[in-house]
Amino acid sequence: LDSLLQEIEIMLRFRTALVLLNTCNRVTRNVAKNTDLNLGRTISLGGFFVSKMASTWKEVDPAENADPELLKKARENPKEMKDEDWGILLTSIQYQVARGHGTERPWTGLYNDNKDKGMYKCVCCDVDLFPSKYKFDSGSGWPSFYDTLKIGKEDNIERKSDGSFGMRRTEVLCKRCGAHLGHVFNDGPGPTGLRYCINSASLNFKKEDK
Repeated sequence: LDSLLQEIEIMLRFRTALVLLNTCNRVTRNVAKNTDLNLGRTISLGGFFVSKMASTWKEVDPAENADPELLKKARENPKEMKDEDWGILLTSIQYQVARGHGTERPWTGLYNDNKDKGMYKCVCCDVDLFPSKYKFDSGSGWPSFYDTLKIGKEDNIERKSDGSFGMRRTEVLCKRCGAHLGHVFNDGPGPTGLRYCINSASLNFKKEDK
């Protein structure tokens, strides 16, 4: 409960700044249009992402419209991908969240209410991250999992200390490509007691074959 309240406090604390950011975004888009700049990205504040406004917004699998060679590079050799490559491969929201350490607005993500059986994968490199059997409704507004896919005793998650916004949190990233996924908190259900709070924009989902 405390971690949820902290998340809400962060959103309230930055409300005024976010309004200013939205204004900056509009100005930036106008400047880009008038000067023929292909910016293709919205502005984020310290990793807090707010451009995802509608709950009906549906992200797409980057593989759907990707250049085959670029997609192969991302899936087979993600460490060789440059920031410009990710900018081409991913949608604006996926790029801001997964590569820019942003956060989508709660209750807007494609997978928050998803109850299908299958595997949640990294949107960037497609590595397996979270089996659907570990997903639960945390009420936070983001897809939540109490455990990760284990390969032996290891998983595909990197954990880093995050002191942004004056808080002490643990950031979780894709170990294979470094994509920002979300954060993990110690207020989840058993048997782990963990809550991996993950952005839908950082995920792909492969539905289990019947």
